[in-house]
Amino acid sequence: MEFYLLAVTLSYLAFMIAYVVKKLNLANDRASFFSVSTAGDRTSPLKTLKRTFEASNATFSTSILGLYGLASYNLFYALYLIIGYLLGVLFFAKYFLPKMEVHLKQDRLVPEVLTHASGSRTAGVTLACVLGISMLAFFYTEVLSFSLLFLGEGLKSSEVYSGSFPPEIITILLLVMLGAYISLSGYRSLVATDSIQLMLIRLGCFALLVITLVKLSDDPAALLQLIIADFEAFPHWVMFPAIVLGLILAQVGYYENWLRISLFYARFADEKQGDTGKFFVDAARQFERAVPRLFALYCVPLLLAIVAKTEGTSSLYALLEQVWYGSAWGMVAVALALLAFVSALLSTADTYLLTCVHLLSRHFKKLESLTALRTTAILLSVSAMPFVALNIDIGPWLQFLFYSGNGLIGPVIFATLGWRLNGPTATLLTLSGVLIALLFIQNDFIDIVAAAVVATSLVMTYVTSKKPTASQLEQGLDCEPATSGD
Repeated sequence: MEFYLLAVTLSYLAFMIAYVVKKLNLANDRASFFSVSTAGDRTSPLKTLKRTFEASNATFSTSILGLYGLASYNLFYALYLIIGYLLGVLFFAKYFLPKMEVHLKQDRLVPEVLTHASGSRTAGVTLACVLGISMLAFFYTEVLSFSLLFLGEGLKSSEVYSGSFPPEIITILLLVMLGAYISLSGYRSLVATDSIQLMLIRLGCFALLVITLVKLSDDPAALLQLIIADFEAFPHWVMFPAIVLGLILAQVGYYENWLRISLFYARFADEKQGDTGKFFVDAARQFERAVPRLFALYCVPLLLAIVAKTEGTSSLYALLEQVWYGSAWGMVAVALALLAFVSALLSTADTYLLTCVHLLSRHFKKLESLTALRTTAILLSVSAMPFVALNIDIGPWLQFLFYSGNGLIGPVIFATLGWRLNGPTATLLTLSGVLIALLFIQNDFIDIVAAAVVATSLVMTYVTSKKPTASQLEQGLDCEPATSGD
């Protein structure tokens, strides 16, 4: 199976590069590099928005490996994570998305919103740095998870490749190809390929679902016992509110969501498809409709983990290898799953890496040229190589992703609502989330600490900020904020 996994991964990336080069008009300047419009694309911006949102949320490390690993430890840890995240999507769509309109009309994304609201460039730069680190960590996690936890596990035991073609070489080749793909394509090509990726993800997850249902039907009593045992062992009263609260509010700081909405809003306005206010109402509806489909997709790795536990293993690779050699139909099912894994890797890794390039280009004028943007994309991609060489553990990266941004929840929420922030307080809160995530990343009480950081961020921002007046709201929040002394 190792050979097929390697062949599928590299062939898929080569196909995507060829598709982008031959079928799409490549970017020729900065504006087209960050555009979501493609030649001959008649699909409405809102339908394309829904498609790219679903595809980029079907991530390899956090939605497949991450949930699989958590469910292998305890089913309800993963289940509550799914509930918290999807409730967060609904919160973002229903209550937060409409508030973004006034800022996007003035071309302000998260760091600029915070800078304007606090009157402090330091606060905006600090937030930009935190967001950049978080997005790079997400990219590293996706690639390293795929290569070291999946390719690595297979190739290290392979008689064909052992010693002559180490998994680290696979990872480096993967990084180079990803960097080339992203530097050539730009955002619009990423959006165009999401249709292919989403179709393959759905097919692969359906194949995995069939595998799990067949295996679970062999011993339903064992399944019930595992669920009961996990339920009784999990501290629901502590972990559930901590996980759900954190993930609901964490949605507001996702720079990738801000950028996605901004780009599709600009396309909607350019095509003069009606009142731009209608865009946010319809966009919220598209996000809400995606929630049930994402829930079904996220439950697949949970079921896989249950199957693995009934089989007496915790290895996803070992489980799929067993199915692969079981029958011809098993080979077909695993092949579809492999395509889903590679699609999930690409649909998220490319988005976050390109979003990081966009964030840098907003703060460094030297990155205005197309050559500089493409060079930056390649350099950011290959920057993961030292982590490959050091064989870094994936677990801390995942924890850092979930908790490092909790301190900025308060400043971002109140700044988006038009409140005038205190610059030093906003900066301190932004940094506190990163510091606490680093200090408690291996601590058993990280979820409780994270919830405390969220609550503190909200309270401190509320106490030190000033609510906008009615006249300020009428002016579109475009009046000068109070000087923070920063």
